[in-house]
Amino acid sequence: MDNIIMWSHYADSHRGVCLEWEVDEEQVKGLLLEVKYENTLTTLDTVERLETGHLSLNVSTNGKFIIQKFKNWEYEDELRTYIICEDSLKKGELKSFLGKLTSIYFGKNTSPENIDLVKHNAKHIPDIEYKQVDLDVDTMKMSLIKKI
Repeated sequence: MDNIIMWSHYADSHRGVCLEWEVDEEQVKGLLLEVKYENTLTTLDTVERLETGHLSLNVSTNGKFIIQKFKNWEYEDELRTYIICEDSLKKGELKSFLGKLTSIYFGKNTSPENIDLVKHNAKHIPDIEYKQVDLDVDTMKMSLIKKI
């Protein structure tokens, strides 16, 4: 939550959000994959579509792009996971994730309209906290300025 580079790269120049999850480390241990940082591209020539509608991908071969980034992003030390839906035809179905969403942090440039929109869409989540962050010029890190 406090990394200014992550906010700059992934949160639309501080207009986005950061999600905080409470997870059971034992439960997610086998689900998290280390990103491979290399200066090669994985390209797909053909992908088989299964009867279920899913694409046939394997993260060791033709699906390698799922866990791959260029070397200049290596400082992120990123972990990834992905979820395969049982029924690819169902849209908008809420799937449980790796844990409980506990907080949503809003970037310092998030508009009041977007804050209201996110809060409206997350109102069904019990006990969620909403927080605003800004740059702490002494530490050059993002820090919590207020609960909203």
